[in-house]
Amino acid sequence: MGFYIKAKQLILDLPGGKMQRGKFLLLLGSLTLILTLVVLPLVGAWAQPRREKQEIILQSYTQGTTAYVINFALAEMINKHSDLLRAVAVEGSSNLENIALLKKPENKKRMFSHTTDATFYQTRDGVAPFKEKYTPLVVARENPFAVVMVTLDPKIRTFRDMKGKTINLLFPGTSTHTVGGAILRMYGIWDTIKVSRGGFDRSKDQLLNGTIDAGSQSLNFVDPVTMTAATEELISTKPTYNVNYPLGEEEAVFAQLAKEKQFVPFTFVKIPKSAHPRWHNDWVACAGSLPWVVDPQMPDDVVYEFVRILNEYKNEMVSYLPFAKHWTTAGFVDVLVERQYWHPGALKYWDKQGVTIKFKEPKH
Repeated sequence: MGFYIKAKQLILDLPGGKMQRGKFLLLLGSLTLILTLVVLPLVGAWAQPRREKQEIILQSYTQGTTAYVINFALAEMINKHSDLLRAVAVEGSSNLENIALLKKPENKKRMFSHTTDATFYQTRDGVAPFKEKYTPLVVARENPFAVVMVTLDPKIRTFRDMKGKTINLLFPGTSTHTVGGAILRMYGIWDTIKVSRGGFDRSKDQLLNGTIDAGSQSLNFVDPVTMTAATEELISTKPTYNVNYPLGEEEAVFAQLAKEKQFVPFTFVKIPKSAHPRWHNDWVACAGSLPWVVDPQMPDDVVYEFVRILNEYKNEMVSYLPFAKHWTTAGFVDVLVERQYWHPGALKYWDKQGVTIKFKEPKH
């Protein structure tokens, strides 16, 4: 106020003081308006509390799987780089459990569940082991994977050779259990086989202690020498042999699955024994993809932030898993699920990156 009085007196003392006073008041009013428009929003912004981070759960698989490592690493990456999310990774036991947890009301807006494309179709269509239809939405693919059937018996070379044997096919609801079971039923030997349940670690232990004749293991078929810890331990401990999936019989397996009212997208991949110094024969694996899925109620901005961190900081994953060097933006959407089953928040981000979801579900 003192400044205003002094300035007013100076203007009045000038020649034409009254006229200058009018101009001064107009100028002062303009400055006051400008300061009000500029300063008040800033004061309001400073006064607003920061948005509390939303907690999300990354529901994984059993310890020893690549999915387990990826989810715990991704949680660290999210907590490091996101101003919106706070992530907690949780060990899971099976696809069946993961989907059951995803459907719980308290998880619909906070859980990202790891699953397989096979499980997606089984829960969508309500076929065994799922008792009711439920359609989660896809947000991204983790990486291509390949399941192999491993034995310590060199006489077991094909699925036909497993007649009367005890084998591990992981859990009902996995593509391994579904496709493997379809092959054995196609050959008419399913009823002769004793099936053991369990993850890759359990399968490894069962093989080493002799309680099963063949068991499921996993590797990354983009970089075959990168395996799960269980598979690496197994082939480093004893001579192992691959029980080949029936390469060239894919259409017959699809027909068997259709007869069972199931659709499981897969492909059989041949990997030469030269890919690893401890392999004793060529390996034929069953390949698919491992997507993250969420409930349709998951907020768009949460999904958008999840896939943004996954893509923008994907190079950081290499320090946890070397085969992540193969991850690409396009690869994250290379899931065997049509666009209509993707979450809108994910589509908004992937469309912005210029990548396209091309898969078309065949009639079955």
